[in-house]
Amino acid sequence: MPYEGVLSRNMENLNELEKLDELEKLDELEKLDELEKLDESEKLDELEKLDELEKLDHKDKKYLEHLKQLEQ
Repeated sequence: MPYEGVLSRNMENLNELEKLDELEKLDELEKLDELEKLDESEKLDELEKLDELEKLDHKDKKYLEHLKQLEQ
């Protein structure tokens, strides 16, 4: 059958396309993972900033209490 060679090549091409499709999916997953890591990093940065603000707020409150005591 002359079509056996064509069929065989088509099957090989199909397998290659499936492999490429899987590689593209993996690439997309890696990109998503990187984005999630960035998001986590940004979240951590925001939490650190909030923590610093809370510390500053606490210091301000202590300072105000100290001023009130001095006024009395």
